[in-house]
Amino acid sequence: MSIPDLDHIKNVILWISYAEDDIGLARHAMKMPGSRPYRLIAYHAQETEKLTPYAVTARYPGIGEVVTEKEALEALDLASIVRKTIRKALQDDGWMIPGGSMQ
Repeated sequence: MSIPDLDHIKNVILWISYAEDDIGLARHAMKMPGSRPYRLIAYHAQETEKLTPYAVTARYPGIGEVVTEKEALEALDLASIVRKTIRKALQDDGWMIPGGSMQ
């Protein structure tokens, strides 16, 4: 493995911190009392993993369907799996990844 330059390392750490913020916000919103903003929960979960249609459905009115609680939870679960996999791969490669546990 080649050693990445300092700018590359800083960018990876910055993107990881953004992903940590997104998944943290999604988890927090799922604990809100009363009506929860499932479309925004799904959006922030997908920001962590960038693999779902919620990037469009959650942000633009009139596109896609209403996001249900079940779908928001599924998006959050998928984001958690992707997060854990990426963090483990980086740590296995010797990266010291700041922020959060491996949940």
